[in-house]
Amino acid sequence: MDADPKSKSVNRPRTSKKAAGKMPDFKAPTINPKTTKKQSALEQRRRQELEDKMKNEMRLIEENKKRYEKQNGIKKVVQTMYSALDNTKLKDQAKSTQLKKKINDMKKSEVSNKLKIQEMIEKGRSKDFLIERYEREKHEKAGNLNALQALQLVRDTIIKYGLDPQKI
Repeated sequence: MDADPKSKSVNRPRTSKKAAGKMPDFKAPTINPKTTKKQSALEQRRRQELEDKMKNEMRLIEENKKRYEKQNGIKKVVQTMYSALDNTKLKDQAKSTQLKKKINDMKKSEVSNKLKIQEMIEKGRSKDFLIERYEREKHEKAGNLNALQALQLVRDTIIKYGLDPQKI
C-alpha cells in the first residue's frame, strides 16, 4: 500500500496558512527618522505660531482696555468741565437777570435821579455824587469781567487740548 498523497487517510503534517504563504505576516510600517524630524519641526512651528497669535491677541486686548480707560478718563474730565461751565452759565444768567432788573429799576428811577441830579447840581454836590456812581458801576463791571475771563479760560483749555464737545 503505497501512500496516496491525495487520499484523506494519509497523515500529513499540518501547516498553518501563514507558513503555507497564503497570508503574509503583518508588519508595522517602519518609521523613517527623517520624516519624524520634519513632522516634529512642523508641529513645533505650528505650536509656536499659535502661541504667538495668542500673545498678540492678549496684547491687543490689553491695549484696547488701556485706550478705553483713557477715553473714559478724558470723557469724565470733559463732563466735569462742562458741568462747571453749565454752573457758571447758570450763575451768569442769574447775575445777568439781576443786572437787567437793576437796569430796569435804574431806568425807572432815572427820571427821579435826573431830578435829584439837577437839584444836586444846583446845590453844588453833583460832581462827588457822579464820581461815586461811576466808581460803583466800574466795580460791578469788573466783577462781570472776571466771570467772563473764567469762562474764556475754560474755553481756551478745551481748545488747547483739542477736545471737541460734539464728538464726545
